[in-house]
Amino acid sequence: MSKKLIPAILDGVVCSITLQILSEFVISIYSKNLSLYQCLLLSTIISMVCAIIYVSSVSKEAKNKTLVVLSLISVLSFVLFTIAIIVCCLIFPNYNYFPLREENNGDAILLMFSMGAFILFSIFTRLVVLIVCIIKNNTRDGSVS
Repeated sequence: MSKKLIPAILDGVVCSITLQILSEFVISIYSKNLSLYQCLLLSTIISMVCAIIYVSSVSKEAKNKTLVVLSLISVLSFVLFTIAIIVCCLIFPNYNYFPLREENNGDAILLMFSMGAFILFSIFTRLVVLIVCIIKNNTRDGSVS
C-alpha cells in the first residue's frame, strides 16, 4: 500500500503548486489584458491537466476502498502542502514566480474567481473520475448487472 501512496501524495503536491502558480500568474504583468472569461478558461484548462494526473494515479486500482483512501490522501496532501506554501509566502514575501503588476481591488476578485474555478472544477472532475472508477470496478467484479 505504501508504494500506492506516493502518486496520491504527488498529485496533491502538484495541484497545490499549480494553484500557487495560477494565483501568481493572474496578478502578474503577463495577464494584464486577460478578461475574467479568459482567466476562468485558463483555470479550468489547468484543472483538467491536474485531473489527468489524478486519473493516472488511481485508474489502475481495483479495490474501491483503496480508491477512496488514495483520493482522501490526495486531498489531504493538497491541503497540507497549500498551507506550507502559504507559510513560505509569509516568510519570504518578496519571492514571486512572475513579475507582479500594480494591483487594484478588481485583481482580488479576479483572483478569487480564478482560484475558485480551479478548485471547484478540480473537485468536480475528481468526483466524476472516482465514480467512474468505482462503477468500472463494480462491473468488472460482476456486482452490478
